[in-house]
Amino acid sequence: VAALYTHVVSEQRRTVLQAPSTGARVETVEHILSAFAGLGVTDALIDVSGPELPIGDGSALLWVDAITRAGVTDIAQPLPAPIVVTQPLLIAERHGQIEAFAASPSRPGIELTYRLDYGPGSPIPPQESTVFVPMGADPSTYTREIAPARMFSTQAEAEGARQMGG
Repeated sequence: VAALYTHVVSEQRRTVLQAPSTGARVETVEHILSAFAGLGVTDALIDVSGPELPIGDGSALLWVDAITRAGVTDIAQPLPAPIVVTQPLLIAERHGQIEAFAASPSRPGIELTYRLDYGPGSPIPPQESTVFVPMGADPSTYTREIAPARMFSTQAEAEGARQMGG
């Protein structure tokens, strides 16, 4: 299943890719795709023998470590042109959204802000975290600042996973 945005299937709390021609699908790909992007890996073939990739501790660090141990080979192929945001962009679905803003010419890179807010009465208070990754940054920045970030679940989701053997 090619990792293309056109192959993303809408599922709750995980990223799923599905090949339109064969129906083959793989779930929970967000951590390995993050690791590839953070380490600058543009081409990879992954052999999956089950419906989803292991989630390890809920971060991308498992994959960063595995990719680092395996090594990366330069294929001497020109990289695709980078995506450049020139005006604000908002993508929203259900209870989540992603916003992208143009970078400052004096500070090229990507600034990521994650906001969590389950609303009034939630036992989890609103939270926010921001990280800036300079354009062309050494992968150690990603490995140190982003890869260790872990997913979370509500108690009801955790109990549901336990009941399914997770």
